[in-house]
Amino acid sequence: MPAADKTEVEAIIFLHIPKSAGTTLNRLIEWEYPLCQMYSVDPFFFKWSRDRLWRLPRQRLQKFRVFKGHMRFGLHKILPQPATYLTVMRAPIDRVISVFYFMRNYKLHPNHLKFRREKWTVEDFIKEPHTRDNIQCKMIAGVPYEQACTAEALVLAKSHLVQHFSVVGLTKRFEESLALMKLRFAWS
Repeated sequence: MPAADKTEVEAIIFLHIPKSAGTTLNRLIEWEYPLCQMYSVDPFFFKWSRDRLWRLPRQRLQKFRVFKGHMRFGLHKILPQPATYLTVMRAPIDRVISVFYFMRNYKLHPNHLKFRREKWTVEDFIKEPHTRDNIQCKMIAGVPYEQACTAEALVLAKSHLVQHFSVVGLTKRFEESLALMKLRFAWS
């Protein structure tokens, strides 16, 4: 007798771009799925938790329905189940200004004391080399944080958006973006 047709459930990979409404979307996702079916990359220990995720055995990975957090594109390559991506993007200038105020005002941020001690302004912040790089582009392209954002990375990011992302939301149109996510993922 042939084995029953078992259709695999598609995993959702939420690529959380910092300061782009991702924390809000994280909470909404947590209402939709049991916590035991989610793997969250920790926002402060993201390198450790992302590396841990990539070392999990395939049997363990297959139990997760949602992967979410600050990580770059590429997780689908190691998953045993089919997967699609989801992200929310923000106008780059608005995002950088938000990052500045977050780092300056959030006392647990590693750069908080430096910002206060050196009395950084927005102008000081945007002069930093890592600030000028478009982190949204690099994350979607799958480029390591330490590498520069190049024209090739932009081409790759655009290709990934078209080929691998089911929904790309916008912070300026967050409610409409949520409506698209609700339809695509059958959220309540």
